[in-house]
Amino acid sequence: MPRRRAAKVMPVVQGDTTITVLSLDVSSTHIGIAIMDGRNVREVFTYTLRGDLYHRIEQCAAWVHVLPVLSVDALAIEGASYGARPLAMIAQQRVAGIILGHWFTQRSQAELPWTLIEIPPTVAKSALTGNAKADKAQMIACAQYLTAAAIDEHGADAIAVGMAAIVKLEQARMVAAYGTA
Repeated sequence: MPRRRAAKVMPVVQGDTTITVLSLDVSSTHIGIAIMDGRNVREVFTYTLRGDLYHRIEQCAAWVHVLPVLSVDALAIEGASYGARPLAMIAQQRVAGIILGHWFTQRSQAELPWTLIEIPPTVAKSALTGNAKADKAQMIACAQYLTAAAIDEHGADAIAVGMAAIVKLEQARMVAAYGTA
């Protein structure tokens, strides 16, 4: 039986090493993906899922292997929005489950830490725009300052999730450094 390890919420990163984060904005029809090297956006794009829910889950399962899960320090994923659409939230979480399952499997096989950060939507908006109630146009405009790539709302949200995660990871680094000083 394989040994189980508890998921780490925050890594202890030594020195001035740049933290690399894979950040995702997952919906049941689109996945916004940003790879962040510290506060710099290395890459951002959106993957579109088509068909009924089970076809979209199947597409996600077939596609998820291309995510660079082994060359990043952490996975940041936008948490569920508990709005007025519970069925959409359930579909979103089914797609997110495929991604999380892949993340944990690949990291476990490589014996790497399972650093996962879930970022609430309002925290992501605040990290990117300074406004927890920012609309999509504001999110896209602020994200556009960080990259030359064309960005849609999903890419902008992924960048926002990445920015919030980097702040949390930098804070964890400072706390860890303080404890060793």
